[in-house]
Amino acid sequence: MYTLGQLLPTLRQMAVEETPELVDFALKRLREAVKEPGVRVEKQNFPANGFLTYWTLRALDTWDALDLSSATPSLTWSQGELYRQIVGVRSN
Repeated sequence: MYTLGQLLPTLRQMAVEETPELVDFALKRLREAVKEPGVRVEKQNFPANGFLTYWTLRALDTWDALDLSSATPSLTWSQGELYRQIVGVRSN
């Protein structure tokens, strides 16, 4: 998960025809990730991460694959995280 969000925007600029399985796989994984409140490293006990969430949303948008209704949990989490950081409150 950690690199998929950064990989897809780059692939969009390259010859993608040679890697359709990779793109399909990555888009599927990222679409599932944004259904949660913030994207996190999978299968780890890590909290949601703003960096991963941003790049996941950006990658989906780059490929015109961002479904705002499905991504609402991550978008809402991102908004709350932004507000917390602006006022300087720790989330945990």
